[in-house]
Amino acid sequence: MSESRYRVNSWLEAIYGKTQSELDEAGRCYLKQADDIGLVICVPDDTDQVHIYADLMRIPDSPSQEFLEHLLALNGMPNLTFGARVFLDRYSSQLIALYTREINNLDLEKFINILENMPRVITSIRSELVEDTQDIGGSLIARESQQPNLRQ
Repeated sequence: MSESRYRVNSWLEAIYGKTQSELDEAGRCYLKQADDIGLVICVPDDTDQVHIYADLMRIPDSPSQEFLEHLLALNGMPNLTFGARVFLDRYSSQLIALYTREINNLDLEKFINILENMPRVITSIRSELVEDTQDIGGSLIARESQQPNLRQ
């Protein structure tokens, strides 16, 4: 077992106990969180990163242009995603939220904080994706004006 997997396993055991959670041979662990949110913790053997991801929703069969624009804009809204990225699993048509951190930049307290905040982030992103598409244009313009201007 790599040092990275060992560290994450020790954090998971400290939080949930040994019987509840442990990385499998592939470096993954599924955690059931509040509000029926499932988180997958993944520590690839060849990296020093931990990936935490969760299903957001299945993409609509015929998504509107407004929905797709909103979806693309989400990755530029750190106040909404808190560093998570949204991507499409093209095999399942499922939208996924992914949060990645270097394990060396984490300790038990920071890891707990991420696991506690991730369900709120998922809920927030989900609500953005399912809100009435007729209002998406106006709400996006309002949110974009609150974003930092990185072009300065």
